[in-house]
Amino acid sequence: MQEFDEIENLFYALALALSFFFIFLAMKNGPPPSAALPPPMAQAPAPVPRSDSNVLQQLIDAGSTFYGASWCGFTKKQLAILNITEADPRGLDYVDCENQEELCASKGIEAFPTWQINGELFPGYYPPAKLAELLTKSA
Repeated sequence: MQEFDEIENLFYALALALSFFFIFLAMKNGPPPSAALPPPMAQAPAPVPRSDSNVLQQLIDAGSTFYGASWCGFTKKQLAILNITEADPRGLDYVDCENQEELCASKGIEAFPTWQINGELFPGYYPPAKLAELLTKSA
């Protein structure tokens, strides 16, 4: 059994010596090539969705209804782009289909989000320019 302990100790000593040898080689050759590269250029921040209050007001004036669900990412994106929330739709008729399932089913809402503009249903997310186009198209 003592012979096994000596082999084990020899193995650990060899591993330690190799570790020091590789550290020595790494330090002798200088910093890694990636350290010599210039720092990456700062990236421009992602564009913040802007509110198009004119389109929002046009949607409100047209009596449009926005059907969504709180768990839906596109519903959240649509609310954000218009700078409104489920709790404060700022005058827009917003229906949370998660809480009003029967109403949404009776209106034929099958996808989230869905816009009802001038009595016509438009499922999907739309940027403000497209919403303005839908307002004039369905008028």
